[in-house]
Parts: sequence; structure tokens; C-alpha cells
Amino acid sequence: MTGHLLEPRLASSDAGQLREAFIDSNRPSAFRPELLSEMLARPRVFPPTGGAQADEADLLDLRERCLEADGVARTSDDPVATWDLEMGRVLSDYAQGRAGEFGSPEVWDFLTLVLVPDVVAFRLDPGPSAGKGPSRSSLTARLTGGNRRHVLQRLWRRWHVLGPDLVLSRALLEDDYVALLERGVTSDRPALARAVGEHIASLEISSGERREYTRLFMRRLVVASGFIVVPAEAGGQVAAIVDHLHSETMARMAMDPDAGSRPGASQSTVDLAPAEEQGDGRRRRGGLLRRLLNGA
Repeated sequence: MTGHLLEPRLASSDAGQLREAFIDSNRPSAFRPELLSEMLARPRVFPPTGGAQADEADLLDLRERCLEADGVARTSDDPVATWDLEMGRVLSDYAQGRAGEFGSPEVWDFLTLVLVPDVVAFRLDPGPSAGKGPSRSSLTARLTGGNRRHVLQRLWRRWHVLGPDLVLSRALLEDDYVALLERGVTSDRPALARAVGEHIASLEISSGERREYTRLFMRRLVVASGFIVVPAEAGGQVAAIVDHLHSETMARMAMDPDAGSRPGASQSTVDLAPAEEQGDGRRRRGGLLRRLLNGA
């Protein structure tokens, strides 16, 4: 998809009605072409900014691609992971160069509740072996555009923030995606998110240890971002921050405060004090930050 093509928005009142109907009817599997035509004919379905608008043919083409991705997932050995990967790929390709459009919650409401409700129904179905299905509040969150758990938007954000190479590697766990994309310090800084994601993916530890590591690492990164300017672009400063926080996190996990100073441990070159601090003030603030990180 090239050029700045405007996407249709679903009014909040219509979205609310369709969302409730979706949940009340136990996740319907039928796509309604007449509903698509009706909603596209509504006033103010497109923003009043001018420009080319996605028409019914564009949207049906996107729907066809989503159906193909859904078909691939259903026949794979790991349907859920494959669905997330393939659907994210389709959405990323379609939204290429139009991040602003796909930052609108109303766009995701339209896609989910009007264009592909049958497709997302598969992803929301826990399957016969899962017992009781998701709660109503959980389904509402996953069907509400702008929500961090939205069934489609979260997949697009993986590709948009972390990039195709990291996503296609399948090296990140679901918990890793949550940690990276639900915190502004990384979700708003793609280069930092990729550096942290690549670092986490490279760890050779068990899945349980990795979850704990990621939790502690991200907590320290959030704390550090309140004291230092975390760069938005990749480079030596980002690498130094990751290196330092890795040492701090491993030390915390080992309950060994001297872990960061053992031979072979990473030595940080990043100045963790605010740039405007000088002399003794810098040393005091740096020590405070380290105490906060170690005690988090």
C-alpha cells in the first residue's frame, strides 16, 4: 500500500453496539457485506482532511489477505502464534507508511467489527481444551480500538515498533512483547525497543527465569528514564544503558550486589546522573539512582 490513503472510522456509538452484539452472540462468524457498504456510506466515516480514501474494493482486498493469513494459521502446528505472526504481517504491509492513520482507535474498530469479525473470532476462541472462555471485560478490551490488548492493533504495533526482523525471528515470548509495548519508555522509542528486544531474545536462560529477568530489567529501565535522557536513536548510549541494566538485573536475580563488578561482567560507560549535575552533586544523584535500581 503506497500513498496516504485515508481509512474509514467507526463512530463510537456504532462500535459500542457492534461490540456488544459480537460478545452477546458468542463471537459470530459471519461477515456482512451489506454492513460494510452501509458503514462506508455514513457521514464523517473519513476525517475531513481531504485526500484519497480507501474504498470498498481496497477493504475487501485487505479482508482477502486476512482470510489467507487465517487459513495458514489454522493448518499450522501452532495456530495461535502463527495467526499472530501472519496477521501482523498483513496489517504491517497494508499500513506501510501510514502510522498516523493506524494510530486512530476508530480505524481499528472499523476493521475489527465491520471488516473481519469472523477472522478475529478465531483468535478470541480459547478452544475446547481451555475450559471457560475469556470474561466479558477481557473480550471488550480486545475488541476496543486503542486498548493495549486489542486483538489486531497490538500485532501491528509489534511490526511497527520492533521491526520485521525481530518479529519474524520468533525469538520473543508473549510476555516480552507485553513488557516492551505496554511501557512508553520503549513503545515510544522504536530503536530502544529493538535494542532491548534483541538483548532479551539473546538470553540463554529458562523461560521462567526470562520472565523474571524481563520484569526486573524493564522496571529498572523505567526508573532510569526518570533520571537520564534515554535516547530515541540507536547508538553507543543505548548499548551502554542496556549493558548497565543487564549487570544490575543479573546481580539482583542472583541476590549478589557485587555481581556487576566480577571479572567478565559488563562495565557501564553511561553516566546515569542528569547532565546538568556537576561534581559531588553528580555522584550523589548517581548513587541514588543505583540504590533505586538495586532496590526495585
